[in-house]
Amino acid sequence: MIREKGIGGRKDQGPIRKQLDTSDYSGETVKTVDLASVRRATSLKRGVNESSKAFTLVEVLIVVGIIGVLAALLLPSLSRVKRHTKMTVCLNNLRQVGIAIQMYVDDHNQIYPRGLGGHEIAKEFWCSSELERFMEMTNRPLFQYIAPNSEVWHCPEDKGLDFRPQGPFFGPTHYYAFGCSYKFNSSPWIHTVYEPKGKLPGNTIQWVENPSAYIAVYEPPARPRIKVILVSDVCHLGGTTNGVEPPYYYFHWHFNTGASSVDDVKKDGQKAVSPILFVDGHGAQHDFTKALHNKPRYPTETTKDWIWYQPLIDTNGQPVLRADAYGGPN
Repeated sequence: MIREKGIGGRKDQGPIRKQLDTSDYSGETVKTVDLASVRRATSLKRGVNESSKAFTLVEVLIVVGIIGVLAALLLPSLSRVKRHTKMTVCLNNLRQVGIAIQMYVDDHNQIYPRGLGGHEIAKEFWCSSELERFMEMTNRPLFQYIAPNSEVWHCPEDKGLDFRPQGPFFGPTHYYAFGCSYKFNSSPWIHTVYEPKGKLPGNTIQWVENPSAYIAVYEPPARPRIKVILVSDVCHLGGTTNGVEPPYYYFHWHFNTGASSVDDVKKDGQKAVSPILFVDGHGAQHDFTKALHNKPRYPTETTKDWIWYQPLIDTNGQPVLRADAYGGPN
């Protein structure tokens, strides 16, 4: 039977101890250390240090409160930045549309197109055969210049055209309903103070007197729409009731703070903001609120910032006033 021996040949009988030689291995000086006692002392010291570093409940609540206040201050700013970013996306889209228009003009004897491009009209808003729905898309002037399903045709703030309850809702977005969020300035507004000289489609750049101010492409919030009334379904729509012109509808996409569609401009406290592509190819953001509110019947008259149409000029060099100008409600 083998007997276990400790240091110096003695049998270990107590708790495990480590013998440390403070001089050398000659055996002259030996110090015995109780490891269990060392561990207990170290643990107590660590506990004291950790407790001194911990946060109290009051301190944690104060930090949480400060974070909440900062979040409340920052979130509205972040939201505004996000909406401004979407406007930038639209302006970039319009610049690409402008390049496509210029390519079309170069390929067609400097003649401006009659429209834009985009994907096919949604089935629920189409009233003919599937083949004709597809052909309508392929016949759009810019079909060959920008892919029909490209996001270039899509405004991220597009909220559609809502004429409810009496009319349809072309949505959830104008892009979904008609394949494109943007509108080409193909004809003057129904009411103008002066006789229009003509319209952009079919004319050349030389026809435009001020290309840097003449609007080529816009979004629906830039000008009102005649109210659309459902007779039975979207294939049977009316625009007048008993010979009386119905109210105009106004739309709000970018920076809207309320309903995206309204029919009473006097009660409309929102701004009508739209990105614009001008004939010379540059884009800009404009606020049309004042033009829409001041004279609702004539919302597209020339300002220092834009031109919707060119007036016909008489032999005396003066614009020709329309016979019905300023008639009816202002």
